[in-house]
Amino acid sequence: MMKPKSKTFCILPWMSIATSPSGSLRLCCNSVPYKNLILKPNGAPYKIYDNLKEAWHSPTYKQIRRQMLNGERLKMCAYCFQKEDALSESPRLFFNKQWMFDYEDSETPEMKVKYLDIRLGNLCNLRCRMCNPYTSNQWIKEWDKLAELNASPSIKPFAQDEKKRFKNLNYPEKIDFPKFVKYIKSSEWDLSEIYFTGGEPMLIEQHYVFLNELIKQDLSQNMILKYNTNITKFSIKKLYCWKFFKRIRLHISIDGFGKLNNYIRYPSQWNKIEENMKKINILNKEIFNITTEIHITTQMYNILSMTELLSWIKDKNMDVVFNILDYPECLNIQVLPADLKKKAAKELLLFQNDFPVTEVINYMTKEDQSHYLGDFFHYTDFLDKSRNQNIDEVLPELSSYRCT
Repeated sequence: MMKPKSKTFCILPWMSIATSPSGSLRLCCNSVPYKNLILKPNGAPYKIYDNLKEAWHSPTYKQIRRQMLNGERLKMCAYCFQKEDALSESPRLFFNKQWMFDYEDSETPEMKVKYLDIRLGNLCNLRCRMCNPYTSNQWIKEWDKLAELNASPSIKPFAQDEKKRFKNLNYPEKIDFPKFVKYIKSSEWDLSEIYFTGGEPMLIEQHYVFLNELIKQDLSQNMILKYNTNITKFSIKKLYCWKFFKRIRLHISIDGFGKLNNYIRYPSQWNKIEENMKKINILNKEIFNITTEIHITTQMYNILSMTELLSWIKDKNMDVVFNILDYPECLNIQVLPADLKKKAAKELLLFQNDFPVTEVINYMTKEDQSHYLGDFFHYTDFLDKSRNQNIDEVLPELSSYRCT
C-alpha cells in the first residue's frame, strides 16, 4: 500500500464527498461541527445538490489539502488526533488503511470520488441520551429545556428559525435523484461505496428512492452500501432491493445490554432489537451479502457496564467498534472518577483478546475531566425526569459520586 506523504495526511479529501444531516458538504463525519464545512465564496456552505465540481476545487478544499500535504494538524480534525495521541486508531488512520491509492499530490486533484457519505436528514424514532437535534428530530423539546437549565456548557438554545428547521431536515426532497445518479454515472466519479446514516436511514423514504435509482441506472452491482442503523424499525419488503448490490455493511448501534440499552437509546426495546437481528440473519441466508458489526458509542452511561454487552456480542461472533463520545463533554468517559476508571479498565481487560479494549482504556485514562461530573448528574437528572427513568436502576455505582 502506498504511504501518505505527511504525518497528518488523510485520504478523504482526495476521494470522498460527505454531507451533514442538512445536506451541507463537510470534510467528514468525524470532523469538528461548524468548523468542517466546505464553503462558497460568499461564506455559505455548498450543498450536495449544488455544483459539486466547483465545490471540489473551492478555496476551502484547497486549503484543507494544502495543510495536510504540509503535515499540519487541522483544527477540524481534532477528534482523530485526540485518539491517536491516546494510542488509538483514529478514523483518519482507518480510512488511510482502507482507501489509500496513488493520489495526486495537489490541492486540486481530479474529482475521482470513490466514497459518498450522505446524511439524509434527521428523521429518527429515538432520543438517544448522547444525541442532539442535528441527528434526531425527536430531540427538539428536550434540547430547549436543557439549554434553559444550563445543564451542559455545550448546549445552547436554538433561535426560532433554527428550531423550525431542525424539526425536520427534509433537504433530500430537494434532490432530483434520477438526475443525481445520472451525474454520478457520467462524471469522473469512481463511486464504489455509499455510507448512509441520518437520523435513522431505514425510516427515510428518499433513501429507498436513491437505491432504486442506482439499480435502474445499472450502478448497483458493483456498489457497497454501508449503514449506521439502530435496527429498531425497518421494512424487509423495501430492503429486498439490497439483493441488487455487491455488499451490505450494517453498523448496528447498540450501547448496552437489555435495559441499559433501553435507558441510553430511549425509547428502544431490547426484545425488538434481538427480533430484528434475527430478521437480518434471515435476509442474509437468502441471496444477500450482509456483514454486521456492533458500534458502541462509548460514554459515561455504559463504560462501567460493558461486561454483559461484550459477552453477548462475543457469543454472536460479531466484531465491535468503540466510537468514543466526546460531546457533550459531560458524557465523555474521561469524566469518570479515578477509582471507577480502574474498575472499568479491569472489566474491559477481560476482553483484551477479543476486542480492541486497550484503545478505550488508553483514551479513558489519558486525561482527568472529572470536573464535569456535576454537569453529568445535572444533565442526567433532567433526562431521567423527562423520560420517567432512573439512573440508579441501571448504574448504581455512580450514585455515591453525586454532588450534594
